[in-house]
Amino acid sequence: MVLASTFEYVKLPNDLFGIVFTRSSWNRLGLNISSVLQSGYAGVINLELVNNSSNPLALYPGLRIVQLILFSVDGEEREAYYRDSISKYVANSDPDLSSIAEDEDLQVLKDKFPINS
Repeated sequence: MVLASTFEYVKLPNDLFGIVFTRSSWNRLGLNISSVLQSGYAGVINLELVNNSSNPLALYPGLRIVQLILFSVDGEEREAYYRDSISKYVANSDPDLSSIAEDEDLQVLKDKFPINS
């Protein structure tokens, strides 16, 4: 397990709380991340990264590895919202392998932070 934090500083109002989940592309490679942001939280998002795979994973600064889901806590009933998404895994009927290699930012970061073999 490795502790990390996001580059972003967030400040949630008192009527929102958030849950951080691993992006599906990374989850499919064995990386598991979750965190909860309480209402009114201010600061960077701390992450506990766990590799559940037997294979090592190379992570670079700036990679999009999590998604933040915000929930209203004001008691109003809200209808689910769905809009066209750029997600690579919408409406799958079978499990798909990770498509993380399709992320343009991965190549940008690899170019910026090369790993010496």
